[in-house]
Amino acid sequence: TLMPMLRTHAMNIFAALLAESRVFVADEDLWREKPPISLVKNQWIALSWVSRGIVEMRSDWIKALLLRTTQANRAVIEHLVLPVSRIPGHPFGARMLDSALRAVRIAERDPIWAVPEHLSGNGPWAGAFSTVLDRIALDPGVDNWDGRPLILAWNCASVVEARRRQARESLGEWGAENLEQMTRLMEHMTNVDDPQVLEDLVSATLGAVLGSDIRTDKALLVNLAEILCARLLAANAT
Repeated sequence: TLMPMLRTHAMNIFAALLAESRVFVADEDLWREKPPISLVKNQWIALSWVSRGIVEMRSDWIKALLLRTTQANRAVIEHLVLPVSRIPGHPFGARMLDSALRAVRIAERDPIWAVPEHLSGNGPWAGAFSTVLDRIALDPGVDNWDGRPLILAWNCASVVEARRRQARESLGEWGAENLEQMTRLMEHMTNVDDPQVLEDLVSATLGAVLGSDIRTDKALLVNLAEILCARLLAANAT
C-alpha cells in the first residue's frame, strides 16, 4: 500500500540526512543489540544517495558485508551496488563488488557467491535471500563494461546453469554493440582464479564478435585476439 511505501522512503531520506552529518543509523554502537534489518537496508539505500566523501567512510563495512553471508551479499547488491552501477566511478558500484570477490580465493568465495537459492545446511548461504542476480538487464547504449556487465561476468561463477546462460547471452548481445567495451571486460577478467568464468566469457565474447559489424571493428578484433592469445593461450597461462 501507499503509506508503508511513503514511510520507507521517508526513512531512507532521514538516513541519508543523518549520514551527511556522519551519523549512520545502522552503526552497532548506537544499538544495545544488532540494529533492525530494516534500518540496515535504509542505510544501504541512503549510501547510494549521499556524497562520495561520506560513502568512502563506509567502504570497509560494505566490503565486509559482501563477504559475510549470501543473504547480506545479495541485499547489498540489490539496495546499493545495482542502483549506483550506472554512475561512472561510484565507490559502491560494480568495481567494489569485483574487488571484494577478488580479495578471497575461490574456495572461500563460492559458498557465498556461487550458490543457488534455498540451499540446505548451515553455511554462509543459509536463509532466504534476494534473486537480484537474475534480474540484471543490460542496455547497450548505457552500460559500460565496469558497471552491470561486470556483475554479469561474475555471474558466470554460479553453479546455477540458468544464471550462467543468461549472463552469457546478455553479455554476448551487449558486446555485439560494444565490442571495445567487451574487449576491456574480457581483459579485466582474464586473471580471475575461476576457469569456469573464463570459459563462459570467452563464449560470450565469441558471440559478441559474431554479432558485431566486423567491417568496422577489425582493429578491435585484432586487439581482442592478441589479448586472448597473450592471457589465455600462453604457455604459462593458468
